[in-house]
Amino acid sequence: ESDPSLDDCQLSRKLRVIIDSAVGTGPNQMRQDERERLESELLKYLKMEDLNKNEVIATLNMKISDRESVILELERTAEYQSESLRLLSLDLDRVQTESARQIKTQQERVREKKKIIIEQMGQLENFQEYITKLAEELEKYMEQGKN
Repeated sequence: ESDPSLDDCQLSRKLRVIIDSAVGTGPNQMRQDERERLESELLKYLKMEDLNKNEVIATLNMKISDRESVILELERTAEYQSESLRLLSLDLDRVQTESARQIKTQQERVREKKKIIIEQMGQLENFQEYITKLAEELEKYMEQGKN
Protein backbone atom coordinates (compact mmCIF):
# COMPACT_ATOMS: atom_id res chain seq x y z
CA GLU A 1 0.00 0.00 0.00
CA SER A 2 1.35 3.43 -0.89
CA ASP A 3 1.58 6.50 1.32
CA PRO A 4 -0.29 9.42 -0.33
CA SER A 5 2.30 11.87 1.05
CA LEU A 6 5.10 10.33 -1.09
CA ASP A 7 5.99 11.90 -4.44
CA ASP A 8 6.89 9.80 -7.52
CA CYS A 9 10.64 9.93 -6.83
CA GLN A 10 10.27 8.76 -3.23
CA LEU A 11 7.82 6.09 -4.31
CA SER A 12 10.30 4.86 -7.00
CA ARG A 13 13.07 4.58 -4.40
CA LYS A 14 10.82 2.62 -2.06
CA LEU A 15 9.81 0.30 -4.89
CA ARG A 16 13.47 -0.23 -5.83
CA VAL A 17 14.27 -1.24 -2.26
CA ILE A 18 11.28 -3.61 -2.18
CA ILE A 19 12.22 -5.18 -5.53
CA ASP A 20 15.88 -5.52 -4.51
CA SER A 21 14.95 -7.24 -1.29
CA ALA A 22 12.48 -9.55 -3.10
CA VAL A 23 14.61 -10.53 -6.09
CA GLY A 24 18.10 -9.80 -4.88
CA THR A 25 20.91 -7.81 -6.57
CA GLY A 26 23.30 -10.54 -7.61
CA PRO A 27 24.48 -11.26 -11.23
CA ASN A 28 22.10 -14.24 -11.66
CA GLN A 29 19.14 -12.17 -10.64
CA MET A 30 16.82 -9.94 -12.68
CA ARG A 31 18.36 -7.66 -15.35
CA GLN A 32 18.30 -3.89 -14.83
CA ASP A 33 15.78 -3.27 -17.65
CA GLU A 34 13.47 -5.93 -16.20
CA ARG A 35 13.80 -4.28 -12.81
CA GLU A 36 12.95 -0.89 -14.28
CA ARG A 37 9.96 -2.34 -16.16
CA LEU A 38 8.72 -4.04 -12.97
CA GLU A 39 9.28 -0.84 -11.01
CA SER A 40 7.39 1.16 -13.66
CA GLU A 41 4.45 -1.27 -13.67
CA LEU A 42 4.28 -1.29 -9.88
CA LEU A 43 4.40 2.50 -9.83
CA LYS A 44 1.52 2.69 -12.36
CA TYR A 45 -0.46 0.16 -10.34
CA LEU A 46 0.08 2.07 -7.10
CA LYS A 47 -0.89 5.37 -8.74
CA MET A 48 -3.99 3.74 -10.17
CA GLU A 49 -4.81 2.28 -6.76
CA ASP A 50 -4.34 5.75 -5.20
CA LEU A 51 -6.72 7.24 -7.79
CA ASN A 52 -9.26 4.49 -7.14
CA LYS A 53 -8.88 4.96 -3.39
CA ASN A 54 -9.28 8.71 -3.77
CA GLU A 55 -12.40 8.19 -5.90
CA VAL A 56 -13.83 5.74 -3.37
CA ILE A 57 -12.95 8.09 -0.51
CA ALA A 58 -14.53 11.04 -2.37
CA THR A 59 -17.65 8.98 -3.10
CA LEU A 60 -17.90 7.82 0.49
CA ASN A 61 -17.37 11.37 1.78
CA MET A 62 -20.11 12.59 -0.55
CA LYS A 63 -22.46 9.84 0.64
CA ILE A 64 -21.65 10.64 4.28
CA SER A 65 -22.25 14.32 3.63
CA ASP A 66 -25.55 13.57 1.88
CA ARG A 67 -26.65 11.32 4.73
CA GLU A 68 -25.66 13.93 7.29
CA SER A 69 -27.74 16.47 5.36
CA VAL A 70 -30.68 14.09 5.31
CA ILE A 71 -30.28 13.44 9.05
CA LEU A 72 -30.18 17.19 9.76
CA GLU A 73 -33.28 17.72 7.62
CA LEU A 74 -35.06 14.86 9.39
CA GLU A 75 -34.10 16.34 12.76
CA ARG A 76 -35.47 19.74 11.67
CA THR A 77 -38.63 18.09 10.41
CA ALA A 78 -39.01 16.16 13.66
CA GLU A 79 -38.54 19.35 15.68
CA TYR A 80 -41.10 21.15 13.49
CA GLN A 81 -43.56 18.27 13.81
CA SER A 82 -42.99 18.15 17.56
CA GLU A 83 -43.69 21.88 17.88
CA SER A 84 -46.76 21.51 15.63
CA LEU A 85 -47.99 18.66 17.80
CA ARG A 86 -47.44 20.73 20.95
CA LEU A 87 -49.37 23.68 19.47
CA LEU A 88 -52.17 21.41 18.26
CA SER A 89 -52.36 19.85 21.71
CA LEU A 90 -52.66 23.31 23.27
CA ASP A 91 -55.37 24.22 20.74
CA LEU A 92 -57.20 20.99 21.48
CA ASP A 93 -57.06 21.67 25.22
CA ARG A 94 -58.36 25.19 24.63
CA VAL A 95 -61.17 23.94 22.37
CA GLN A 96 -62.11 21.22 24.87
CA THR A 97 -62.17 23.73 27.71
CA GLU A 98 -64.24 26.17 25.65
CA SER A 99 -66.59 23.37 24.54
CA ALA A 100 -67.05 22.18 28.11
CA ARG A 101 -67.84 25.78 29.18
CA GLN A 102 -70.31 26.20 26.33
CA ILE A 103 -71.97 22.86 27.11
CA LYS A 104 -72.32 23.87 30.74
CA THR A 105 -73.80 27.23 29.71
CA GLN A 106 -76.25 25.57 27.31
CA GLN A 107 -77.26 23.00 29.94
CA GLU A 108 -77.96 25.85 32.37
CA ARG A 109 -80.04 27.61 29.70
CA VAL A 110 -82.00 24.38 29.10
CA ARG A 111 -82.70 24.08 32.85
CA GLU A 112 -83.88 27.71 32.94
CA LYS A 113 -86.08 27.18 29.87
CA LYS A 114 -87.57 24.02 31.44
CA LYS A 115 -88.40 26.05 34.58
CA ILE A 116 -90.04 28.73 32.45
CA ILE A 117 -92.00 26.08 30.51
CA ILE A 118 -93.19 24.46 33.75
CA GLU A 119 -94.23 27.88 35.12
CA GLN A 120 -95.99 28.76 31.87
CA MET A 121 -97.76 25.37 31.82
CA GLY A 122 -99.00 26.15 35.34
CA GLN A 123 -100.16 29.60 34.25
CA LEU A 124 -101.82 28.08 31.17
CA GLU A 125 -103.77 25.68 33.36
CA ASN A 126 -104.80 28.60 35.60
CA PHE A 127 -105.92 30.61 32.56
CA GLN A 128 -107.84 27.62 31.19
CA GLU A 129 -109.65 27.23 34.51
CA TYR A 130 -110.36 30.96 34.60
CA ILE A 131 -111.65 30.93 31.00
CA THR A 132 -113.78 27.87 31.74
CA LYS A 133 -115.30 29.62 34.81
CA LEU A 134 -115.91 32.80 32.82
CA ALA A 135 -117.57 30.79 30.04
CA GLU A 136 -119.78 29.03 32.60
CA GLU A 137 -120.75 32.37 34.20
CA LEU A 138 -121.44 33.85 30.79
CA GLU A 139 -123.67 30.91 29.97
CA LYS A 140 -125.54 31.35 33.24
CA TYR A 141 -125.89 35.07 32.64
CA MET A 142 -127.19 34.51 29.15
CA GLU A 143 -129.69 31.92 30.36
CA GLN A 144 -130.88 34.31 33.01
CA GLY A 145 -131.22 37.00 30.38
CA LYS A 146 -133.46 34.71 28.26
CA ASN A 147 -135.73 33.93 31.14
